[in-house]
Amino acid sequence: MIKEKNKNTPQKPENMDQVLEILGGFGKFQYLILVLILSMEIPCAFLMFVPIFIGVSPPEWLCDNDTVSIAETCSCQGTVSAIDPEATVVTEWNLICGSSWVPDAVVSDWYGRKYSFLGISAQMAFGSVLTAAAPNPYVYALARFICGSSFSGFLGLTAVYTMEFLTPNFRPVASAPRLGNLYSVPGFLPESPRWLLRNNKIEEAHKILVRMAKTNGKEPIDLETIREIAEKERAASSKDPEDTSVKRFSYLEFYQNSTLRKTTLCLQGIWFSWSMVYYGIGYYIKNLAGNPYMNMVYMGLTDATGYPTSFFFNNWLGRRRSLVVFMTLAAVALVAVPVIQLILDVNNPGLGLAIAGLCFLAKYGSAGARCAGRTLTGESYPTAIRTMGLAFSGSTSPLAAIVAPQMA
Repeated sequence: MIKEKNKNTPQKPENMDQVLEILGGFGKFQYLILVLILSMEIPCAFLMFVPIFIGVSPPEWLCDNDTVSIAETCSCQGTVSAIDPEATVVTEWNLICGSSWVPDAVVSDWYGRKYSFLGISAQMAFGSVLTAAAPNPYVYALARFICGSSFSGFLGLTAVYTMEFLTPNFRPVASAPRLGNLYSVPGFLPESPRWLLRNNKIEEAHKILVRMAKTNGKEPIDLETIREIAEKERAASSKDPEDTSVKRFSYLEFYQNSTLRKTTLCLQGIWFSWSMVYYGIGYYIKNLAGNPYMNMVYMGLTDATGYPTSFFFNNWLGRRRSLVVFMTLAAVALVAVPVIQLILDVNNPGLGLAIAGLCFLAKYGSAGARCAGRTLTGESYPTAIRTMGLAFSGSTSPLAAIVAPQMA
């Protein structure tokens, strides 16, 4: 008698994506990972955009009891002080005239996502404390450099770290959304099981997957199945299937391999483009009409709506098409700004509101492009060089962040 195969019997997983699906897909475990990691982007936003408020230059200065414009303060021979009592780094250190330039002034793939993440968080904590305690503009510039360098690594690492716990349909969530969590996170935060498998740490990866199964209320997958998956993925990524050693890649791979070179150059252009708009509008916001604090709230709302919308389009249209849609939207909104200035009279009260609206629309487009771009970049590289690839592709983003404030 032939027994009919039970349709409810789960199939044996053949790769990590199927393993994650069997263990609940986007379950409680993945939700906790996202909350722990992405919640730390909130203080990062304060850290990066605080110069908008503390770096404001007052329009008028007081020189020997005479009110003068900022252009006339350079010829003042007496004591110069700002008329506006609001304290900024410009007023505290008199950063005018000859000193006005001062304010503008592979680990993860080798050692794992968890400890690299905590190290970058510690670096950001040090930079933020140094920013607050800076006694002069030069120490302040150094502190901002530390914050900026750690922030760049943080963006790339958080995208990869969370992405490796998610199935393809939910990976855009990893690109959406530190200091207080620095001491509470390590106890729960696990290492990436994909990275552990790639580095022959199969037992450790299995423990994390068992923990994931219990949290999501699913049956755990046996160790032998995980071992077979690790061997398959190692054989697929290695030229010699019999070689069980762990190869450490370097950034030279991105120059020597023609496919990686072309992919990286395209992604670098994408990162530079959305970053120019994203940071340009972020630092230009002080020049928009209206209350600067409310404008910052509106800018935050564009991010809050841009990321969920991008998540929807990422799964509907795909990563590349979603990226094209959002970057086109941002480009059209920015091109419309000078057109509006030509059409409307300078004294028209609606001109400032129209420009602000277009800038927020462009910011919305760049936020969606950022989400789609980070997801596309993370999925364009294998696990062995994923963080390095995302960091190398995103290396043009800090360059755009440097240029954008000068243009704003």
